[in-house]
Amino acid sequence: GVVSRLQINLNEVLFVGGKPKAYASYYTQKKWYALEIDTEQDINFLEEQIGGNFEVISQSKDNEVWIVSNSIPDKGNYFWMYKRASRLIDQISPSTLEKACEEKFSKMYEMVVDSRDGQKLVCYYTLPKEYDQGGYVDKPIPLVVVPHGGPFKVRDKFEFNLYHQWLASCGYGVLCVNFRLS
Repeated sequence: GVVSRLQINLNEVLFVGGKPKAYASYYTQKKWYALEIDTEQDINFLEEQIGGNFEVISQSKDNEVWIVSNSIPDKGNYFWMYKRASRLIDQISPSTLEKACEEKFSKMYEMVVDSRDGQKLVCYYTLPKEYDQGGYVDKPIPLVVVPHGGPFKVRDKFEFNLYHQWLASCGYGVLCVNFRLS
């Protein structure tokens, strides 16, 4: 039910015409839940086309055109124009930097670990591309642990992180842990 899903970290609410139409929860990755069938069709289409890690950042006055952003950990941040009635989505010109660097970015991995008291902690790690063996390394590498700050960035997420990419390009593994105070 809705209540059990809300206990997993309500991340954002999508309002269309001033009314809540969908919400997203976040455990290891963002997951959208529609509150009405027409919005469910929009959500399903967007997830199929650009993945679930999207956000509707702007809507036309008639709510038929949405500007959507999404963040892909090893690709970058992208912006899209989505026309709801025709189910058309077009990328809004990617930056030259994104096109030039997209092949060079490292992958981010999710991991859930048990804390000393048995509770679960969601973590994300990025490995340098030259050492990454599908989420593992075959020899020890230096690791940088990056705790998130606050009050605005209340948790780390599975998304493009330029700081992770920079450290990974310098040969460091990068680890972010969502500690329980977040």
